[in-house]
Amino acid sequence: MKTSIDIDQALLERARKRAQRDRVTIKHLVETGLRLALREPVVDRSAPPFVWPSAGTGLSQPLGTWTVNEMIDATREQEASRR
Repeated sequence: MKTSIDIDQALLERARKRAQRDRVTIKHLVETGLRLALREPVVDRSAPPFVWPSAGTGLSQPLGTWTVNEMIDATREQEASRR
């Protein structure tokens, strides 16, 4: 199917160089890019679901009041105390 689109000149030039280097057509690059962009993410159903470390662990303050580093430190301390 034929269609027309406006592409940034610098991007088109990069695409032409890549197509020439890879010995493919611009059409091939565009189709490949669209397939990648439209691909649905793969969900690994074999992995256990993620559970926030604070869930049910009795952290001393509400989750929203912690900095990221404080959460990491608290989680590491809890893991170390379980060993």
